[in-house]
Amino acid sequence: MAFKDLTGRLAVFKDILSEETPALANAFALRLESANGDIDRALADWSEPSASSDAPSPGRSLLRPEKLRLFNRLAGIFGDDVDVLKGVHSACPEATSTRDVALGLGKNDFSRLARSESRRGVAATSASAASAASARTASLRQKIFRGEPTATIQRMLADDEIALSRETHLPVQKILDEDATFNICTTPVSSLLRDSHAFKHLSDEMKPAVESSLKTLQRVQALSPSPDALAALTKQGVTSAHQISNMPMEHFVAGLEKTLGSRELATSIHQHAVASRIRNEGFLVSALQTVRSSGLRVIDGGATKLGVERRSLAFNQAADGAKTQVNLEKLFGSLDYCECSDCTSVYSPASYYVELLEFLRHNNLKPDNPHLGNPTSVKGTQLEQLLRRRPDLACLELTCENTNTLIPYIDLALDLFSTSRPENATGVVDDANSLHRKIFDDDEFGDHGTKDDVSLITQFRPKFCQLI
Repeated sequence: MAFKDLTGRLAVFKDILSEETPALANAFALRLESANGDIDRALADWSEPSASSDAPSPGRSLLRPEKLRLFNRLAGIFGDDVDVLKGVHSACPEATSTRDVALGLGKNDFSRLARSESRRGVAATSASAASAASARTASLRQKIFRGEPTATIQRMLADDEIALSRETHLPVQKILDEDATFNICTTPVSSLLRDSHAFKHLSDEMKPAVESSLKTLQRVQALSPSPDALAALTKQGVTSAHQISNMPMEHFVAGLEKTLGSRELATSIHQHAVASRIRNEGFLVSALQTVRSSGLRVIDGGATKLGVERRSLAFNQAADGAKTQVNLEKLFGSLDYCECSDCTSVYSPASYYVELLEFLRHNNLKPDNPHLGNPTSVKGTQLEQLLRRRPDLACLELTCENTNTLIPYIDLALDLFSTSRPENATGVVDDANSLHRKIFDDDEFGDHGTKDDVSLITQFRPKFCQLI
């Protein structure tokens, strides 16, 4: 494959290979130049040099075709940085692929490489040198992560950088080790598991957890621009675009800014998650409408069962060809359905009620809240305070019967007033609870209390900015 900066790539090969055999290094550089940087053409009839007094034994030479391909690939990943390539080769002399490099070098290895580069640079204070080395380490790891995401994740699992459940940690590593061609960015986990012998030998109880862990890794890596971001998101339990997009940006950024070390990085992750959710929801709506049809016989032949099955088959065939993990049955369940009523749709009051609870769950979280991103915890949130006062709200069944039950707004207003303590109120009523009983429970005043009771309510001054 040809590229623009041929001069830089030729300089890389001359510098690295000249340490072994200068004459052969120049010969290969000329071949690469004549091939306009296309490594395949340059290696078309290239053979490993034979042993000589001034060259390493065959099998260890840097001029082996597999080594030359590796250097070419690493030069592309690390931007033709000769010092980095020399350091990588020194740390992984037996590597013959970028996967070997990603598996062989962990965070500490890249940190040592960055510190050695810093020592060769201009003298600086210890603080600035440490900061520069840390930034350089993150940059190098980000580059290898982009080039070899699956192998980088495997190394992170081996180094316990990723927070997975302990029982699935080792099985996940074994499954990823089985297939060196698996790309976690493009290949569905279901395809990997279908051909995995390690997965087939797991117990039936363990298989769902292992599959869930692999899918979690695939989701999180799609949101993470760097290994550090991937580790931070799994540690916080934020493992999907849906979770992240449910949080306001400022709260998500405040919660992860310190862990990620960059406000800009946290902001970009949130923006990417929101864009992914919009794209996915648009796809889901489009897919569902495609199968349900437009309702016009002239366009799609009507909404008969045969027509639905035909459209469903066409969709699933297209999904299989695109190597996606989903099909219509997984997305929407059985397609043998009728039109749903308003009370069971995503536009129903019940759906809006759930969104309100989600809003209270994810808003106004302190940055140091350890439960940030945990979908099973409401500690430290507004929702926790609400459920302390109204625990019944969490038990409300989202049924059509409850959805369609009308409540006069005045009842809600009076109930709100009744929970506030009167200020400067006079008479026999001395607290909100007794007022509630006086208005709503005393038979002698009927259903609405007396005129004096109602006037007493007007003396309340509840703070509407607080939780109900």
